[in-house]
Amino acid sequence: MMRLPSPIDKVSTCADPASAAVMHALADAMMQENLFGVMDRADVLDAMPEAEGIPGFELGSGEFYFRLPLKAPDSWIVFRGRHHAFLQPFRLSRLPVLHLSPGDGEWIWQEQSPGELVRHLAASLGGRGAESAFPNLPALLDDLHLSVEQNRLSLAQAEDVEAAVTARIHPGLVSWERFAALQDRPFHPTARAKSGWSAEAYRRYGAECGRDFALEWVAVARDCITTSPAARGSDPSDSILSEAEKRELKEGMCRAGVSSNEYCALPVHPWHEHRVLPDVLSGEFERRVCVPLATQLGRFVATSSVRSLAPLSGGAAHLKLPLAIRSLGALRILPPRYLHNGVEGQKLLEQVMARSARTDEQLHLCREDKWWSLSTPEDGPLADRPGYLSCMMRTYPEHVLNDPDIDLIPMSALPVVTPDGRMSAMEKILSHGSGPQKDGGCALELFSIICRKLIEFSFVCFGYGVMPEVHGQNVLLVMRAGSLDGLVLRDHDTVRIHRPWLRDHGLTEPDYRLNHTTPGTMIHERPEDLLMYFQTLGVQVNLYAIVHALAQAYPVSDCDGWRVIRNTIESALIRLDLPDAARRVLERELLRNETWPSKLVLTPFLKSKLPSAGMPSARGRMPNPLRALDILTVTGKMHP
Repeated sequence: MMRLPSPIDKVSTCADPASAAVMHALADAMMQENLFGVMDRADVLDAMPEAEGIPGFELGSGEFYFRLPLKAPDSWIVFRGRHHAFLQPFRLSRLPVLHLSPGDGEWIWQEQSPGELVRHLAASLGGRGAESAFPNLPALLDDLHLSVEQNRLSLAQAEDVEAAVTARIHPGLVSWERFAALQDRPFHPTARAKSGWSAEAYRRYGAECGRDFALEWVAVARDCITTSPAARGSDPSDSILSEAEKRELKEGMCRAGVSSNEYCALPVHPWHEHRVLPDVLSGEFERRVCVPLATQLGRFVATSSVRSLAPLSGGAAHLKLPLAIRSLGALRILPPRYLHNGVEGQKLLEQVMARSARTDEQLHLCREDKWWSLSTPEDGPLADRPGYLSCMMRTYPEHVLNDPDIDLIPMSALPVVTPDGRMSAMEKILSHGSGPQKDGGCALELFSIICRKLIEFSFVCFGYGVMPEVHGQNVLLVMRAGSLDGLVLRDHDTVRIHRPWLRDHGLTEPDYRLNHTTPGTMIHERPEDLLMYFQTLGVQVNLYAIVHALAQAYPVSDCDGWRVIRNTIESALIRLDLPDAARRVLERELLRNETWPSKLVLTPFLKSKLPSAGMPSARGRMPNPLRALDILTVTGKMHP
């Protein structure tokens, strides 16, 4: 049959790096989660006559056609991929992703955008199947489109952001945060989407854009404010404004007709103040519980999490503010229960550090025990609404932040691969040593050192029945002249626990405030469920993101990276003085079990109905990636 050329009425995904990145993450996530039954219904073929003659769509070495039937007869989604041994059995290898359908005696092929791919696959379920099974499907389609658009805005900053970390000997934490923001959450197709922001808002407030801005201020009646114990007797302005700015703030309160004795001034993100608060807190503004001060004070820049802000003038005190955009399926607000849980998580980690010489030597905690939040009689302690007007002070350890010889680098900066295929963060660290920056062996050695710090710290915590959230955005490397001195941990509001082991070690159980109407993830009856957060967030999201980047930027393979992870785990089990019960669980769950838990990202997002402060979450199962190494060694085949 003759084949018609692809109808081109849009920018080709192949030619658009922003769209290509989203499509790769989308296709891989769909296969990993078997979304829409793609793995159950697809054929993997080494030849496909219908695809012959499509320009640039031939198979390369080790590639196969992945052919997925749609509802219409002889209509398919087709792309090229390779068998994979780790995390999922098949991955997209090269774009494009095509829709093939029969025409009038001819085959018609059309390149797909991420949104078009999802629409075709959802429609293939037939009838109202997709609508009933996935009520949040329209939001996913919106977020995929937004991810592409905002990824373009981010990539436009890549050259300047990379220059900021490569041109200076010690770039500084804010420069590294900007660099980490170039990727955002790895392997998540909608991670880039900040739903609610226009292109101009993204350029104004996006971390990689690096623009500073002043904060808005709202006066809140003191009898309608809840604070943490450490914050009592103080106001947020005490730590983040200069003396001149404090005087100006007091003058602004006088102009608004409120006194500092009866009102406390809370900082507000400028986008949030203008676009969100007037609607959400209209009653409080009418009753003058909340009074806008029309005063812009304090200049800050966004860090990679967007709602955490660093002062332009420097200093150890950063702010975490509510920001009612939807990101990763959640509203980025700060309900008081989250802030309270952060204090409790910090206290628990301090107990662990006090009992373990290993964590005390290698771990530094940000202090997150000062927070302020709106609190009104109609809102209970578990309500989300007060989280629209709150703030938390995050204080970095000054002896680390102010040491001129130290670089503080978020782990999420390591897997960023620049458009020209380099891992600038890895190269920057290696440049302090004597080895060549593009040497794969040196890169793997550095990765091994990082693995050891993260894994040993996680195992020590696990032995006490504790597991912090150790994905790349929460863990920072303390680098001194190319050597890893330790870790800094931040964001303590999701420190998960297993009560029996806490009690065995005499640790005080955190007094968490939990909403039991939603699935609980903080307290776990089984230690295996606690360990899952290391396997998913620590290994699959954090360490494997670095492995995946190493395989792109250096002459190393995924197998090399996974071998480092397994060797580090085996060594840690020998080196560490762990409780016998914890050691048995670690050995069984990490090394011997045939499967591991996996973190699902698309399925829970699609099944959620309303955006809330909590991120949609669900787990699946996948082959144990550490056992896959043994299978590869024996068979020499990529697909176990």
